[in-house]
Amino acid sequence: MLGARAMLRLDELREILRGQYLRGEMDVSPLRLEPSEEEIRAVAGRGVLRTVLERLKEGICAGEGAPDGSEEARKAEIAERAMLLLHQIGTGVGE
Repeated sequence: MLGARAMLRLDELREILRGQYLRGEMDVSPLRLEPSEEEIRAVAGRGVLRTVLERLKEGICAGEGAPDGSEEARKAEIAERAMLLLHQIGTGVGE
């Protein structure tokens, strides 16, 4: 999943590949726009998944500002990835 800014630069990257390599190709079909927090909340709904989502958010907040490579930063990265997977499972994206 890519953020909105990264998605907007895909055409630029594609042109660079074409300019540098004779057969430069880039398959962007598996790429998805990173969901917003509201979209993730909507997929989680209420109940157990909402509780899981809130705990993951707590893990991300706890790691904000932590030095790169620290245990807190690593846990925050895992929590963020888990939130994205929760959204992916809930929406069926990638199936």
